[in-house]
Amino acid sequence: MHVSVRHGIQVIVAAWLALGSSGLFAHDIYSSWADAKLLGDRVEIVLTIARSCAQSFLPDSAQQPPITPENFAAVEPRLRQLAPQLFELTVNGKPLALKSAVVKISGDADVTYTLTYSRPATGTLRFFAVFLGYLVDGHTVTLAISDAAGADLGWSPLTLDQARFQVRLPAPSSPKP
Repeated sequence: MHVSVRHGIQVIVAAWLALGSSGLFAHDIYSSWADAKLLGDRVEIVLTIARSCAQSFLPDSAQQPPITPENFAAVEPRLRQLAPQLFELTVNGKPLALKSAVVKISGDADVTYTLTYSRPATGTLRFFAVFLGYLVDGHTVTLAISDAAGADLGWSPLTLDQARFQVRLPAPSSPKP
């Protein structure tokens, strides 16, 4: 092959990779992540999931158009309404009630849920990723738990077969004067 032709092909491939393949790097439908923080007065979970996975939470998802930035405002109330069904949190066997949920579209491929629960003082905090039952078999959510200072308290990949993880709650830090 002539050198200038080979160079031209390389330039085209490089341009395609740089500009045209951004969809290839979109969120994987087989993975999501959840960051849980134990803050002074609450437990906050930020779940980041592909838009197509979030759509599967909706009962009539097959009849709906894909979630896009353009139609997200219309879909958001329905996604938020489903937030209490995404995780079950318990401490010493007692359920924690979801206090608030915020749902946003982020980037070009993700939906982000911010779920807030009251923080219990002590005990064993158990996370059950109920939402895995709505997704494709093999989906994995990586759950990472940290305290208010960012110290790692534990993490685990969760799947439909192993959808639970627990950590021992550290004593809440007292507010500084």
